[in-house]
Amino acid sequence: MQFFQWFDEEEAFGWQKEALIEARNQIRKKDKIIAELKVTISELRSDLVKKEEAEKDIINSFLKR
Repeated sequence: MQFFQWFDEEEAFGWQKEALIEARNQIRKKDKIIAELKVTISELRSDLVKKEEAEKDIINSFLKR
C-alpha cells in the first residue's frame, strides 16, 4: 500500500541513499528496543501479579490463626 508518491521518482543515490539507510537503521534499532521493553513490561506485570497473590496468601494465613 502506498500512502504517497514521490515527486522525483529517480533512484536515490549519494547522500540521499545514505540518509535513507541511516533512517531505516534507526527505525529498526528503535523497533528492537520497543520490543525488548514490551517483554520487560510483560515480565514485570507477571511478577507483580505473583507478588500480589503471595501477599494475599500471607494475609489470609495470618487471619486464619
